[in-house]
Amino acid sequence: MKKTEFYRLAGAFWRLKGHIFDYWMNWREKQYKDKRIFLYDKFNIDYIDKTVEISYKNPDTGEDAIDIIPISHFLYDKEPEPVITMLWYSNYHDGPLSGLAEYSGEKYWFDMVQNDHDTLFHIRTFGLYKLSLEELETEEKRHQLFRDMVGHHCDYGDNYAPYKGKDTITGFYEISETWEDRDYTKNECMGVFDECLLLEISCKITPPRV
Repeated sequence: MKKTEFYRLAGAFWRLKGHIFDYWMNWREKQYKDKRIFLYDKFNIDYIDKTVEISYKNPDTGEDAIDIIPISHFLYDKEPEPVITMLWYSNYHDGPLSGLAEYSGEKYWFDMVQNDHDTLFHIRTFGLYKLSLEELETEEKRHQLFRDMVGHHCDYGDNYAPYKGKDTITGFYEISETWEDRDYTKNECMGVFDECLLLEISCKITPPRV
């Protein structure tokens, strides 16, 4: 790890922890009328299912305690940005490379345009491309065939299922070899977005440069 990367990451960590601490104290005051900030200086943070779970020692009993707070409490956006949700990927190497995503109620193709693999953060940037009705129908039919013959392990969200192996795998790849290669990066680009581990709150899309 480079020295500059360490200090950037450490600085971001302490700023985030301080931000969460302040909002947590605000939440506790509203929930329990509790203002004893100095008693909660040691705590752990986890993110689970759109909530922030904060574990700490109860100052009155000394027992372990947990506060579960909706992540919306820590956000101050007046209007939520449209969410980019990756639905499934068709190409993968140490992370998704391309596949289908949903944005503002419409489905688009995403394709990696930049991989910042030489830094600590390993952020991938994707382009979001329009699909014709025919192109979308083709991709969804192909992916459904993949689900039926190979598995659901390339899906995100509720459609995901661990890979178990099927006898029809070889048959699928024999069929897929007859398909024409596609390159949707020549289609209209809606913009770009950065990969986000919390896919359901993926970051704001940025219009492409002209």
